[in-house]
Amino acid sequence: MLCLRCKPLSSASADHYLFSASSSLSSLSSASASVSPDVDALQDCISVMRHQEDEAYKCNDYLLRRRIDCLSTTRETSSVNTQQQQVGGETVDVTCREKMAEWSYRIVDHFHGNREIVAISFNMLDRFLDRCCCDRTAFKLAAITSLYISIKLYSSKQVSIESLSRLSRGEFDVKNIAEMETILLKTLDFRLHGPTSQKFIDHMMTLLPQDIKEGTRRIISQRAHFFAELAVLDYSLSIESPSSLAFAAIMNAAEGFENHSISYDESAIFLMAVENATKADFQSQKMCIIRDRLWHLYETSEEFKVQGAVPSAISFQGQQPLSMTTSHTFNEKAGAYDNGQSPVSVLLETGCQLR
Repeated sequence: MLCLRCKPLSSASADHYLFSASSSLSSLSSASASVSPDVDALQDCISVMRHQEDEAYKCNDYLLRRRIDCLSTTRETSSVNTQQQQVGGETVDVTCREKMAEWSYRIVDHFHGNREIVAISFNMLDRFLDRCCCDRTAFKLAAITSLYISIKLYSSKQVSIESLSRLSRGEFDVKNIAEMETILLKTLDFRLHGPTSQKFIDHMMTLLPQDIKEGTRRIISQRAHFFAELAVLDYSLSIESPSSLAFAAIMNAAEGFENHSISYDESAIFLMAVENATKADFQSQKMCIIRDRLWHLYETSEEFKVQGAVPSAISFQGQQPLSMTTSHTFNEKAGAYDNGQSPVSVLLETGCQLR
């Protein structure tokens, strides 16, 4: 039996509710976005998505905020922390989040679903945690429930609530997941259709110059989606805007070509077109940090370890454009996969387990 208690936090806190689970618990569509070749229409579409990510679907750095709140809390205002200690149990950290993201990818791969579902699920989960403070058990339940909602909304291959309950190894029953679904939907004000990095990538790819070979387009798109999937695992990137992640993923994906080349003029035209469409600054320090973090995730992924590094320098025909001069290399084998499916980038184990 799952026991969830909801307590309002102090008005000084940015959190809205406090959830805890009792320790006595018993044992997208996958198609690319269809975008009009009309640049103005595309810019309007991206503008709407940018507004969504900045407003209704924005996620703040809730872990940092809570650490600061904990450090700055005085004895007179320590009642919130007392409540957390009484009903909280172990706190959630970046490791918990990463493990649940890996588990979610296992589940989606097990049922042959679209991996973008995990990105949608974790956008819901992070926004939920931005408003609610959970202990680890309630966090796992919220993660499972977010995945369940995402599958219902965006997958043609449905996974029953009973199946997810069984995959939790008896930790949560059907009633637990159904109750958390109601809590999560109300907390998010039923905002479940936020833009993902993958969708931004699909739109941005239409801005590539038309004379670029189809094979080159395909590889850039596949690699960019691969980077977007890795970004879901990383908490520091979860608080970045999907459009910035998409832009950084495409820029990283364009590196490392050996048999496919993009001229300087073509790359410069593309970068300027994306910058104009997204109002992003591809030369900013923030973009460089995101790109480096994506490369770090790739170079520490299991896919990179299994396949081994296959360096291939970028083959620009002429001077390299600004912000595309980093020295990272991309594993050609890891970046190429068939049928639009992504490689299993972070998993050594097989099977579907929470722990």
